[in-house]
Amino acid sequence: MIPVEYMSVILMIVFGFVGMARKFPRELGATVAYTAMLFALAVFGERLGRIVYGLLYRGNPEAAPDLALVQWFVILAFIGAWVVMVYAGQTLSFAGKWPPNAVTGLVFDMLIGLFNGWIVVWTAWQYTHRLGYPQQALGWFVPPLSERASRWVALAPLELIPDGQEPWVLGGFLAFLVFLRVVR
Repeated sequence: MIPVEYMSVILMIVFGFVGMARKFPRELGATVAYTAMLFALAVFGERLGRIVYGLLYRGNPEAAPDLALVQWFVILAFIGAWVVMVYAGQTLSFAGKWPPNAVTGLVFDMLIGLFNGWIVVWTAWQYTHRLGYPQQALGWFVPPLSERASRWVALAPLELIPDGQEPWVLGGFLAFLVFLRVVR
């Protein structure tokens, strides 16, 4: 099995290549959408999984799987659907010209893609970690978590924001990004 931290880096690099293909004006628009995703997760988070769990297994509690596993599937489905919506749908596009030096432009595009990948992948990893890696029940994860992975998961976007301040910080960052888009 591939260690979780390596898989996270690989997925983040994929986002970097997507950033290079889409160019920075569109990727900054994706950053706005991913910040909105973080805001929604900060507000609703694991409650969303509990609501779905209650709706699916209200009448048949003995057939219910582990709550953490359902929450994990719901949160990852939410994140996955958000990513599809961002890349398949219409997003904001920032004004700007690609740098005249192609290498500088590609590096800038890659960095913004990597940033978006960090938001998406590390957030999914953070919720997986918070829920205790419930995919173990399916054989998709074999403990223990490496020391490096334990340090890296603490670098998730929502982990870096002080507890209870997530909606305020993310709302402010979202407003700032929209302001940058509106002001030319």
